[in-house]
Amino acid sequence: DIRKLWENYIITQRIKYQSYNRLHINNYFWRHKNKQEIDWIEEGSSNLTAYELKWNTNIKVNAPSLWSKTYLESKFTIVSPDNYLDFIV
Repeated sequence: DIRKLWENYIITQRIKYQSYNRLHINNYFWRHKNKQEIDWIEEGSSNLTAYELKWNTNIKVNAPSLWSKTYLESKFTIVSPDNYLDFIV
């Protein structure tokens, strides 16, 4: 359960961050029928950023290939216990 609790905590804190800073951002998750997925997506006025939330810092992840091909201008970032404060503060 720790992975799901981690994701829930991070997303909750990110929503608070957006609210406190009065950021007007659309939030999504993405999943394709072939089971490629992204945990958290933020759509700002001029950018699209995808975040993969990983509890285990030893797992190296790249953006799903279909996402990268479809959203060429998007950014992809991994959020883990090593860097989560940069994401929520």
